[in-house]
Amino acid sequence: MPSLPVPFLLVLSSWPGHASVQDPPPATGSEIAGGDIEAHVRFLASDELRGRDTGSKELNRAARYLAECLRSGGVEPAGDGDGFLQAVPLVREVRETPPAMTLVDPDGVEEVVEYGADFTLLGGGVGATESLHVVVVRTEADVPAEPDPQAALYVASRYARGLDLLEAAGCESGVGFGALVFPGSSRPGRSRFRPGVGRLRLAPPSEGSAPPRVRVNGDLRARFESGRIASLTLHPNVRLDPVETYNVIGRVAGKGPDVIVFSAHYDHIGSGEAPPEGVERDVIRNGADDDASGTACVVELARAFARGPRPAHTLLFLLATGEEKGLLGTHHYLDHPPVPLERTLCNLNFEMIGRPDPEAGGAGRMWLTGHERTNLYEAFTAAGIPIGPDARPEQNFFQRSDNFAFALRGIVAQTLSTYNLHADYHQVTDEADLLDYAHMEACVRAAYGASRLLADGKVAPEWNEGMNPARR
Repeated sequence: MPSLPVPFLLVLSSWPGHASVQDPPPATGSEIAGGDIEAHVRFLASDELRGRDTGSKELNRAARYLAECLRSGGVEPAGDGDGFLQAVPLVREVRETPPAMTLVDPDGVEEVVEYGADFTLLGGGVGATESLHVVVVRTEADVPAEPDPQAALYVASRYARGLDLLEAAGCESGVGFGALVFPGSSRPGRSRFRPGVGRLRLAPPSEGSAPPRVRVNGDLRARFESGRIASLTLHPNVRLDPVETYNVIGRVAGKGPDVIVFSAHYDHIGSGEAPPEGVERDVIRNGADDDASGTACVVELARAFARGPRPAHTLLFLLATGEEKGLLGTHHYLDHPPVPLERTLCNLNFEMIGRPDPEAGGAGRMWLTGHERTNLYEAFTAAGIPIGPDARPEQNFFQRSDNFAFALRGIVAQTLSTYNLHADYHQVTDEADLLDYAHMEACVRAAYGASRLLADGKVAPEWNEGMNPARR
């Protein structure tokens, strides 16, 4: 594909100095313009940014661009220190040898089990353990009253439910124990091990604070379940290399202390493998719709609110990194919010608004994920804002973007989108030229109307009965 020219956008200087950026034109609710939206998308989705992979220098370049757009639009910084950037401490797993685990049964017989076939690692700490005696936990009452670094807890519930059980017992994440073991499949896994660079994840808050987490499969699962494993020793054999990446956070101060968060993720999935020498092939997954479109929307909303009437609530504008790697930037934000999380009333997220969706009514109309879960959908439609219901509940869109991390904390959180299931999702064909900027302009204007209702306190966000995922 041809490289997109961006002379009207940005030539960045060395990090962390100032970027040479042409100030975007001023915007208010009535001045939101498709040209500004398109300029943001064309920069973020340009070949120069190589698909904005989390941890890449290109994504950090995008972060500086977005920070400058907020600054020049009159938005206040809400990141670390006096800036717009919030460092997100990620690490990349690197393995050169497979993890190893040795078990001892009640008769004192040792056995070395096989990584992949018998067990896999789920994260947590990476240090080798001493011999840990195994405690089987089936209910909250089985959790030892005091954390024991010489104990491994076999939590006889699937991973997410097991973590909930520990939290309910006052032992969040198993901190203070030597290891956590969870049941996996009743069948053996695959024994294949491939050395090299692995997944990204949030760095442990401090050395030893998060115990290693293990999933056991097949017959080994049954042996843990029945108490036939007396102790274990674990060697994760993984190195954690730090990765530089940032959330970008701006603020518009309101009249009161409560907060509304508007968000989108600005990362994407990077590039594919380079073609052989002499072969021309597009490998850059530009991510124009996913989610340069939502990012451009949030930038223009922030600039509009900065130049508009002062809202009743304080507004935070979160442009998150690491969504494609598991909502990592948003999870870090929620653990380190610039305003105490209990003051957050609502999160309205924007994901893939670049192309009209016939199921939503066509150009200029968005749909709300999990529309039946809260009072927001009825409030928006009653105000005449062109927002429809999620016509594809089987796709589970409510759970597939950054809003869900907020929702799991009990905060009313939903996503506005116009994703029409186009075939360019996560492909090299998700290009800026394929977006409908008139449609996007109409959507951003509608988003401003919906956001203004929240910002001015005309709608008090509430979960509908039985719909709060944090209470299930």
